Parts: sequence; structure tokens; C-alpha cells
Amino acid sequence: MMQLPEPFSFIFTWFAALPFIFWIAQTITNAIVKDFLILKGPCPNCGTENVSFFGTILSVPSGGSTNTLKCSK
Repeated sequence: MMQLPEPFSFIFTWFAALPFIFWIAQTITNAIVKDFLILKGPCPNCGTENVSFFGTILSVPSGGSTNTLKCSK
């Protein structure tokens, strides 16, 4: 493991390591989840908040452009 003197370890962590980790995470996420849209809205009957995902995960589509939900009441 590499150890740097105190001011350099802070600079390395915040300006080299974290941007690289963020870039790797974004690249992997964009490779797995493609063309996604997450919508949130209330049920017109009872007001319960519903979350719907539209997109593709690992080349499996979400099921179309509409989402049918059953009211819990």
C-alpha cells in the first residue's frame, strides 16, 4: 500500500482517487442500466406514491412504455 506525507495524501484522495472511483462507478452503471427513466407520482384513487422504472437492465427491457398498477385500497 502506498503512503504519502500528510498534505499529499489529502490532495491525492480528493483530486485523484475520488474522481477516478466516481468515473468507474458511472461507467459500470451506464453499461448495466441503459435508457432509463424513473417516474414517481400519486395514485389518483388513494394518493399512495408509486414509483415506476422504464428502461433496460442488462439487456432486459422493463416491459413497454406504460405501467399498470393496482390500487391498494
